[in-house]
Amino acid sequence: MGRILVRGEPGHDIVPALYPRPGEPIVDKPGKGAFYATDLHAILGNRGVETLIVCGVTTEVCVHTTVREANDRGFRCIVPGDCCASYFRSSTRWGCA
Repeated sequence: MGRILVRGEPGHDIVPALYPRPGEPIVDKPGKGAFYATDLHAILGNRGVETLIVCGVTTEVCVHTTVREANDRGFRCIVPGDCCASYFRSSTRWGCA
């Protein structure tokens, strides 16, 4: 998959079935958490978002870090266990945050 945090690499791209609709914001995530060095907090705040459903890979790194960052910023978070993945089976279902 190439380098996962580098724009243009296959591992950085959005899954084709989930590509954003025209006009939807795209946040390039340069670190493990979605809020690190991005304008995600401002985008969500400007839209009045208070609750996030966080899904992705890897559960124990990117998903966990994003939920902690979101919680620190006052967002309520839901993590559907069957919408996350990990390299380790034990980390795929850690419940809701």
